[in-house]
Amino acid sequence: MQDFPTATVIGCNDAELRNESARHLGSPRFRVYTSQEVTSIELGGALKNVFAVAAGISDGLRLGDNSKAALVTRSLAELVRLGLPWEERASFLWIKRRGRFDCDLL
Repeated sequence: MQDFPTATVIGCNDAELRNESARHLGSPRFRVYTSQEVTSIELGGALKNVFAVAAGISDGLRLGDNSKAALVTRSLAELVRLGLPWEERASFLWIKRRGRFDCDLL
């Protein structure tokens, strides 16, 4: 098992349950975010997986870090564009305000 840092989001309508889960699962190398926007998390996670497959293909083709960074940048733009109709939802606002992925962990 590799010891790379990573993160996840726990979505749950019950604030106490999601916060308790984050406390139990989180660690210095495993950051756990929480949100009540379950649907946004599910949609964002599915789309993220599509982008991750594309990034893996980029790695397999040995296109380099700059190409992968461009791919990730465009992926984020598409994710935000898709999320615009959902703009009032907290999860998509967080992505939009953040303005970038944390590519350090790719």
